[in-house]
Amino acid sequence: METEEKKPKKEKIPRQPMPEQAPGIRVKNFDEVPLGYSEETAVLEAK
Repeated sequence: METEEKKPKKEKIPRQPMPEQAPGIRVKNFDEVPLGYSEETAVLEAK
């Protein structure tokens, strides 16, 4: 297509690991293992 516009290339950002409870802590409770992203990491992951 001749009228196709050039889109700027997105910067490759590696996936961020999800923080988890340490094994010594999670063996003694029934809480969720993944702790969730911080606000900063969530914004970076969303890009």
